Amino acid sequence: MVTFGYVFYAATFLANGLVGLFIMNTVYPGLAASEGGLVDATLEVSGFVGLVVIFVSQTRINTANYYLASTNLEAFAARYLRLRWPRLAWVGIAGALVYLLMLTDVLSYLLRAPAWQGVAVVAWVAIALTHIAVAPRDPHGLVEFRPGRVPAFLPGAWAILVATAVGIFITEEGTPGSWYVLTAPLITFALAAAVYAVALRAGGSRLLKRRHDPRDEIDDVWRQRVRCHVCDRSCTAVEMDRDPSAGQDLICAACAEGSGAFMAAVRAEARSLES
Repeated sequence: MVTFGYVFYAATFLANGLVGLFIMNTVYPGLAASEGGLVDATLEVSGFVGLVVIFVSQTRINTANYYLASTNLEAFAARYLRLRWPRLAWVGIAGALVYLLMLTDVLSYLLRAPAWQGVAVVAWVAIALTHIAVAPRDPHGLVEFRPGRVPAFLPGAWAILVATAVGIFITEEGTPGSWYVLTAPLITFALAAAVYAVALRAGGSRLLKRRHDPRDEIDDVWRQRVRCHVCDRSCTAVEMDRDPSAGQDLICAACAEGSGAFMAAVRAEARSLES
């Protein structure tokens, strides 16, 4: 609750946000509150020290961005394209894509991209809150996320696509200053929540039926660690599953995501239990 809970987000968004607004409106009232404006303000205040701060902070956050980008690319390619390439290859592909993007006139749409991202984030938050409020939980009170338990396409995917598309259309094509443009985030939020709630009620949240679940076998799934038979690493039991392609041995979520044999065996097991 303190490290990544209410205290953390209150300090991050409320305290830091108020300080940032105060600085931008008092110290540099004529400077735009944008990516470039913040860099200029930091350099004017701190000089070389500010340059070092920018370099260190951007290196740190972009290292995390490259990690997430390579992880998501690897998982997507493994599940939908059946490509099992090493992580180093996906880091190189992510870097190449970023480099190609930087060769374009990226500064011309740098401020437009956060607006689109903001629409998607609002839709995602609405879906998450709706899921917490109305979605059924598993017997342990946990949200299911393991690849061998959830279908390939969930109601949230359609909800975020529809709501984000509508929100971006309003933002881009609406009359600047009109009421529906000013309230576009609220419209996006309400639409995403409504679409997701309807999809859940229509039965789209049904999980795959499975014979065995490590969560039923272990008392404390958050503290106890068990070993994955694929990567030979010990992971918390909450992210472990049984692998029907390997005699129901234990497998972690990361290895399960990229295993075609695992996913095929899971689907076969689910069909046999539903028939």
